[in-house]
Amino acid sequence: MRLSVVGLGGLLAHYWEGETAHPPPTEKRRIYLRAEEMGINLFDTGYGDEVHIPDELKGPSDERHFSLKVGAPTADDLEGTVDKHLANVKRDAVDILRVHHYAYVGDDALRRRVEDLKGAGKVRALCTIRHFEADQQAYLDGGPEPDADADLVIYNYVCRGQEPGIARAAEQG
Repeated sequence: MRLSVVGLGGLLAHYWEGETAHPPPTEKRRIYLRAEEMGINLFDTGYGDEVHIPDELKGPSDERHFSLKVGAPTADDLEGTVDKHLANVKRDAVDILRVHHYAYVGDDALRRRVEDLKGAGKVRALCTIRHFEADQQAYLDGGPEPDADADLVIYNYVCRGQEPGIARAAEQG
């Protein structure tokens, strides 16, 4: 996969809409189409916001990529979530599945299910997410998750609870 330097997602997600209000579907459509027009080819989805992706962006494409954030699902729920997403975006595979690091390393059944989905071709890549301070510290102590294709260590100035992670990252250089 060749991804744009900037992706679109996050603030369009259901979680943040509770904090910042709900843009109307027409505005979401405009944002997605404008992002693609500007060369953005990574669309980060999760928590149901993928229903707002315009039909023009759905379907098979080697030029456009979707990630799906599932948080900390149970192994039993994961495949259904993936299948629902694939039906909505009209694809055979999730390009990048994002799972919380603590859930992935702490649940053998979840790890096996992710591997099964990758083996079945429903998931192309796994990215563990490190929103939380303990996961960020684990990254500083041990580096990337060896079974993941990518590690997303999030230090977000907007989320003041992540300031310790930002400070530790600065100390590490």
